Amino acid sequence: MKIFHYTTIDNLALILKNRTIRFNRLDNGLDDLQEGSISSNGVKIGNYGFVSCWTENREESIPLWKLYTDNGVGVRIALEKDMFKDYYYSDIVEYNGIRFDTKKSGWQITKTPIEDMFNPDFMVFTLLSSAIDDECFYRAVEYVDDINKKIDKCVTITPISDNLNHIHIQFSEIGRYKNKRWAFEEETRFFLFIIPGMNFVMGPQVTMDYNQHLYDVWTNNIKNTITYYDMHLKDNIFDDMEITLSPNITVAKRIMVEALKEKYAPKAIIKSSSLEGAVNLK
Repeated sequence: MKIFHYTTIDNLALILKNRTIRFNRLDNGLDDLQEGSISSNGVKIGNYGFVSCWTENREESIPLWKLYTDNGVGVRIALEKDMFKDYYYSDIVEYNGIRFDTKKSGWQITKTPIEDMFNPDFMVFTLLSSAIDDECFYRAVEYVDDINKKIDKCVTITPISDNLNHIHIQFSEIGRYKNKRWAFEEETRFFLFIIPGMNFVMGPQVTMDYNQHLYDVWTNNIKNTITYYDMHLKDNIFDDMEITLSPNITVAKRIMVEALKEKYAPKAIIKSSSLEGAVNLK
């Protein structure tokens, strides 16, 4: 199934050249300021959620052309939903001084490389190849009257002892809700959960140190140092890509898109907008 993303020609160039899709942090640079500022049980969850926004609606949207292009000049790309690269690992992998039994843990095929799961600067939560059909990774946005009410129980804290609490976060609830004022977008999105990294040291303390790190991050609201994460696309994903030009595309911009397509995605199809001659987006 193809899904759709409205963007500028500059961003199209980066997608094609780098073969990546950018995930932006919820509290940094998204159009809905409210969802980036939400918290649950004192945890500012917008700092740990990263999203890439799409729609499954094949019919062109005038508001989306206006919002996500450059003054109405841009493109809408269509790619298969299962667009991201798979990383394959043998049964035993050694990385950064730690020996992983990938077969035992069940992640011999992932959507993110191991160096990003255990990075000293940031840590992407393990994303299995099968996650494309998991609502933790890809979900439709739900439009509600009160976002804070919906995510109020997203984070639960349960006392274990006098000086230790267990924190549980429902990942599938973060980045799922937007105010009803945004319902016109009919948005679906990919979601990643990323936290600040830690230095792993080989030994029996690894699991304990990791759990303590998670606890420290969430209870102290330690901010991520990254504001975006670029996820790599499959090698052949552009072969059946569709690029729809905005209704008021200029001749010069059309030439630029055609040149980008010929260089980076020669099998892709460029289409004129169904709204061409019907609307003026300036």
